[in-house]
Amino acid sequence: MENNLYLIAQIGESYVAISSAHVESVVHIQNITAIPRVTPLVAGLVSLRSQVLTLIDTQYLITGEAQQVKIGALAIAATIMGHPYGLLVDHVNDVIEITKDKIINDFTIRGQWADYCNAIAELDDKMILIIDPSALVSQRNSIAA
Repeated sequence: MENNLYLIAQIGESYVAISSAHVESVVHIQNITAIPRVTPLVAGLVSLRSQVLTLIDTQYLITGEAQQVKIGALAIAATIMGHPYGLLVDHVNDVIEITKDKIINDFTIRGQWADYCNAIAELDDKMILIIDPSALVSQRNSIAA
């Protein structure tokens, strides 16, 4: 049976969907440990339930500008390619089912999201970008968990 459940979140003005198969939890970041001489994509390391997560600045992927992560920032704890990550987001909206009939097939993703999306879905008059979590932490971005 195919998993059609997705966590819907916002990164900036964009609505994104991440497969629930990758999502462990949604957390408010408390203590962030900075990592010297690392790409701005990596906001730092955080501890969550005896596990260390590499915190990814998703805004940086899209805008090229690193954000100052504050205590209480929202992150999606996710397992991607077998490693634990925290994906910074602005808001978490819901967990919903996205069926194939909601996927827009004749749409080409361009611009800053092109490297990170698998598809686009339309739900309640909103365009939702279906994110490929492994693309967020790919070798191209030079991240090691």
